[in-house]
Amino acid sequence: MSLKEQALRLPTTPGCYIMRNKRQEIIYIGKAVNLKRRVSSYFNKVEHEKTQRLVHEIAYLEVIHLNSDEEALALEALLIAHFKPYYNRALIAERQYTYLEITEEQNPRLLLTEKVTESGDYFGPYGSKQLAQLLYNFLEREFPLSKCQHNKGRPCLYVDLGLCLGGCYRDVDPALYQFQRTNIREFLQLPLSQMIQVLVQERERQSRQQSFERAQEVQLLISMLEKQLNREPAPMVLEANCDYLGIKQVPQFCLFQVSHIRNGIVSITNWWTVPGVLSVQQQLSSVQSYFKHPNHQATTCLYIPKGLKRIFKESSLPILVGSDQLADYFWTKTQKNLVLAEKVYLIFEEFLAKQAQ
Repeated sequence: MSLKEQALRLPTTPGCYIMRNKRQEIIYIGKAVNLKRRVSSYFNKVEHEKTQRLVHEIAYLEVIHLNSDEEALALEALLIAHFKPYYNRALIAERQYTYLEITEEQNPRLLLTEKVTESGDYFGPYGSKQLAQLLYNFLEREFPLSKCQHNKGRPCLYVDLGLCLGGCYRDVDPALYQFQRTNIREFLQLPLSQMIQVLVQERERQSRQQSFERAQEVQLLISMLEKQLNREPAPMVLEANCDYLGIKQVPQFCLFQVSHIRNGIVSITNWWTVPGVLSVQQQLSSVQSYFKHPNHQATTCLYIPKGLKRIFKESSLPILVGSDQLADYFWTKTQKNLVLAEKVYLIFEEFLAKQAQ
């Protein structure tokens, strides 16, 4: 039976898939909400050159059936960290969050980016690239900066469209750039309810001007922000923009969880595990590595429960110790992920035991 035929016989349930070469070496590990659809897609026409090379090398296919996408995502991370398959590194198979950045340049630009550096003014992270794109579209029309990096000696197309202040052909007053930066920053730091009110007014203005396409795009942005608003609000004792860290050590692994609070809403919660019992220094190192990741923004305010004070005694991170009530609030999130992680570790250990036979 060919690999494509095997893929088409897979169930439409969640799971992880392991691809091996002729030497039985694991060359790629992935996860899927629908195993049949995801795995069979590799054997259709593939445009990406690296994916073509991967498919050419596949000799054996193995799957692990799971109950949910969350289990598949957690097991995939464990398997990749353990086996380090070549094509997982080559294809950069990790989720990237999107940020809005105002660059630190003579003619500053507003950009969408997935990399955070020490320079620039960043806003996010946004779990939805579509939401980030819609915010970008709105802001570049309302508060244009520059579209060009170099002086071309003539106005660019974006000047005519009202999307560039003209740094491409003339000297722009730095005070004007600063004014626009302040407007962008203040808008993005508004509580979501107030941000939506501003956008409703803009939608109505566009409709009155019969700019129905723009009004429709603003309405789409409003709808996405309303979904965010209906998500879990952060406790009132927290800053509108901050992070909360939880750590739980169990015999098999140490679980870390970071909740990102933006505009007063718990916007994104990330968690990961490290196998074994970790020392205080190892726990601190894992947290520092998280915030130094090029796709993660350095924290400006990190809340921790009282029990973690000893870990951060000599840390340069901006630490605030939260109340017991705050710890209880986030512990419910951590406990849910802990149960999931313990289940996935059992599946992971069973898989490793089979490999050793």
